[in-house]
Amino acid sequence: MTDLHTAPIKQSAMRAWLRSHAYGLLSSLGRFARQPFNHLLTLGVLALALALPTLGHLSLKNLKHLSSALSQPGDVSLFLKSDVSATQAQTLQDQVATMPGISGVSMKTPDQALAEFRELTSFTDALNVLEGNPLPYVLVVTMVPSTLKSERAMALVGELRLLSQVEIVQFDQEWLLRLKALMALAEKGVLVFGALLALTVLLVIGNTIRLEIAGRADEIQIVRLVGASNAFVRRPFLYSGFWFGAFGAALALALVTLVVHLLKPAVAALALSYGSTFELQGLDAFELCGLLVIGTGLGWLGALIASTSHLLRSEAPL
Repeated sequence: MTDLHTAPIKQSAMRAWLRSHAYGLLSSLGRFARQPFNHLLTLGVLALALALPTLGHLSLKNLKHLSSALSQPGDVSLFLKSDVSATQAQTLQDQVATMPGISGVSMKTPDQALAEFRELTSFTDALNVLEGNPLPYVLVVTMVPSTLKSERAMALVGELRLLSQVEIVQFDQEWLLRLKALMALAEKGVLVFGALLALTVLLVIGNTIRLEIAGRADEIQIVRLVGASNAFVRRPFLYSGFWFGAFGAALALALVTLVVHLLKPAVAALALSYGSTFELQGLDAFELCGLLVIGTGLGWLGALIASTSHLLRSEAPL
């Protein structure tokens, strides 16, 4: 019998709770819609604060995509000194082959290098007048793939440069490894920058909600005198923060999409001039939803801080 009596009470309480939230959601949206131009400056600041780290994230995302497309196994060419004999070159080849992180070493003789040079260039007549072969022995070093993708690659190239018989070390992937190191540093910078701008969003929304609370101080005092709970008083302002964050994130998304749309043809033309089909990537579905969730969450949190701070300063405790 007790359950039969309490069930309607629970249902009635649930309906009242839902009506209260629906009222808070719609009334805050109504107040927002009645004064849209008063909030444009705030929304513009929020959109920029959310769009800037998003654009930084997109830049790193595209650079990673480009570097992964260019990241192919690269050999290290060791150009030996001109006075190194064939026996010394063979000894050095055996020595280098035993170094950790190296999968193989091949040697290219001066005659082989000269023949290859004749095939690849149009200086055949000029080469015929040479009295001797000016090209040195060349060792082509192949790294283990795991070494090539790690920081060990640059350390290994440094060790090869210290060999006394080596004149020049050429590593085609060196710039790519440096780019990856710079991207790792830039990724941390974007996180710090994003955190600072997230704090900016909190402060802007918190201050906006604080001003809204100050403008409705008398209304808040009246509803509290008739027995309204702190949750009831806080709820409309939480939904106001929700709308500020949601609309700010939507504007940031539109701004990011516009920037990508404007830059995509220029990037495609530049890539095509280098014989590449690279295309600028925008936000995927997960990143899009993430931006909306982050913006909305920051708006709600900023409103929560502002409204809770007001209630703590009021006469009645939380």
